[in-house]
Amino acid sequence: MINMRLPLSDTKLSLSKAQWAILLLLLASLIIYFAAFTPTIRVHDNLDSYFVYYEILAKDTSLAFGSAETPVEQIMGGTPRGTLPSAYNLTFLLFLIFGSYWGYFINMLIVHFVGIIGMYVLLTRWQKGEQYRHINMLISLAFGTLPVFTIWGISVTGQPLLLHAFMCLILRERPLRALLFIGLFPLFSQFVFVGIFILFIGIPALAIYSIHARRFFILPWIGLLLLALSYIIVEHKMFYLIYGADGFVSHRDHSFNPSLNFKGVIGTSILTMLNGWYHSSSITGGLILATALIALVIAWKNKGPYKSLLLALCTWGAMAFIYSLLDWYGLEPVFEKFSFLKSFSFKRFHFFIPLFAYIALAFSLYILLSKLPRFVSYTILMIIIGMNLIMVSNFNRNGMNAELFKWKELNQPGIQYSAYFCEELETISKMRGQTIPKNDRFVCIGVSPSQAQHFGIPTFDSYQNLYHKNIKNLFCAINEREYERNQKECDITNKCYIYSLDYLKKPIIERLDLDYALLLEHKVRWIIASKCINDNGVQLQNKFSENCYLYAIRHPQ
Repeated sequence: MINMRLPLSDTKLSLSKAQWAILLLLLASLIIYFAAFTPTIRVHDNLDSYFVYYEILAKDTSLAFGSAETPVEQIMGGTPRGTLPSAYNLTFLLFLIFGSYWGYFINMLIVHFVGIIGMYVLLTRWQKGEQYRHINMLISLAFGTLPVFTIWGISVTGQPLLLHAFMCLILRERPLRALLFIGLFPLFSQFVFVGIFILFIGIPALAIYSIHARRFFILPWIGLLLLALSYIIVEHKMFYLIYGADGFVSHRDHSFNPSLNFKGVIGTSILTMLNGWYHSSSITGGLILATALIALVIAWKNKGPYKSLLLALCTWGAMAFIYSLLDWYGLEPVFEKFSFLKSFSFKRFHFFIPLFAYIALAFSLYILLSKLPRFVSYTILMIIIGMNLIMVSNFNRNGMNAELFKWKELNQPGIQYSAYFCEELETISKMRGQTIPKNDRFVCIGVSPSQAQHFGIPTFDSYQNLYHKNIKNLFCAINEREYERNQKECDITNKCYIYSLDYLKKPIIERLDLDYALLLEHKVRWIIASKCINDNGVQLQNKFSENCYLYAIRHPQ
């Protein structure tokens, strides 16, 4: 079994000048690569939400550090400030110092560098010999080039360093340094995406390890407590709204919609390992899994070390299984009985898949190095790095792999930063206070509310992780007739958007069955649309382009 108890003092990152030159060259190429693709930024979960959230907070520091209930007039008619991300976060600080565009770019580089360095530090715990050094460097580069949502900080790429820190606590190696990193981790990650799930995994894993070792490890338990307390401090505004105020619900509320039998869960689990992992996309899962299985066979035939590889593989598979299990209709009675389970998605365990997949890859290549020529391992890693870089390009262009090598989706044309935040919306923003009263609100059809919010336009619809249930009920009432036309039950779950059946199916919106009286009651007097609307309830005010129209909502007769 690969030794996991190497003392920290033996894991010095001593590199020759040539090796440092190679590492710096790889890092420089990474900078150039990401810089080349910076003009294209992925819309989903970037520009449509967190990017604009941080932007709004950075423009008004009194709002950023205000109370949880301070209204944000720009969003949903005054959503409480606590529904937006924490200001005690490095990503926010970068937006504040460098502005949104360059803050995003610098944040992206830091996130990927942390992944490279963290994975290298972790791998040198297990194999630090000269024959493994270049392999560890290339594995680290492969992990660091994974296309992830960098707007969420080191939620994914910081996991190797976090695991290394907990291992240091177990082995009592430089515990203060380890505790410092654990305490700082919440300042550059997101609780709702990984924090809560790290605790879900860490607590039982440490308990099982303690029972196996027949020893109580006090320092790791202190580390878990510190991590939880740090997240509470960083996200205290969000926790206040959830537990200290009435009526706030997650955008995942009632989003459990199972469709698979158990056989389908198994199949989806395997496909998840092969196809990638959604929020940290990859098309390398099949190659990593094949490499791991070959290494297992070689180790088993030669009676070599395989337990660590098997453990990493099983953990990787377990994360994929949990991700798939949420689509099993057999869990429906459980979710009906324990309604709080609907408030957040257990599918987010898939955020741990990259870590364990690449640990499995590392253990596999250590085995292959002992039995096969070195160029085999190098070739595998260069292919993986190349595939990751290709995926970065497609990821930023809004491509996502729901299926292995789904080229049609991967080759979608990109949306440039300047095209998403278009000049037409800036023109509408300038009209406020002139031809449009400052206090009037807008809704969007075919245009993301974040596109308008970027220019200071107050939108009543928005994509938020947390909002008051009254807002959800209000949007259900506004959209009810449109949903009935589509033979759907009106239940706004993930997004509070204005819904239009014609927008989805026709080149012109011939009919818009919205409750205009309700919109006007909440000072919503304008619709920004990407298509022409032919409806008596609205009147065209301006056509800025073929993709941008401004309509005024008529007062009901």
